[in-house]
Amino acid sequence: QNEEELRTHDELREQYNMSERRCNMLTSEINELRSALEQSERSRRNAETELHEHSERVNELQVQLSSATTSKRKLEGDLSSTQQELDESHSELRNLDEKARRAISDVQKLTEEIRADQDHLQASERARKSMEITIKELTARLEEAELTGTKASRKAIERMENKVR
Repeated sequence: QNEEELRTHDELREQYNMSERRCNMLTSEINELRSALEQSERSRRNAETELHEHSERVNELQVQLSSATTSKRKLEGDLSSTQQELDESHSELRNLDEKARRAISDVQKLTEEIRADQDHLQASERARKSMEITIKELTARLEEAELTGTKASRKAIERMENKVR
């Protein structure tokens, strides 16, 4: 009986030691799980913080994108307006160029007309001077002829008077 008690006692001790080891292992496992849980909780909080920070950054970037898009649309509108103004300026420049060409042509025609008129005026002036000289000569001749004619008339009158006497 003693032997059986000893054996039972040994078996129970063995079971106790095994249970204690198992308990230590489970306690160690529980501690590891707690540690892992705490680490997971910290990681979760960090992930939530990062998520919150990234969400804020995404919101900021969306606001910037919206602002950039609005600015882009405004710049595109300004570019379109500027392009239209540039096209209008080109058109006006072409019109002014054409008017300038016509004005230059008109000036050339008027210059030619003025030259022709000046030439005609010079020719007329020469003709006038020539006529004045001719008139002076004819006037001098006329006066001379009148003097000669008057003398001849006086002589003829004297002759007739002499005949009549």
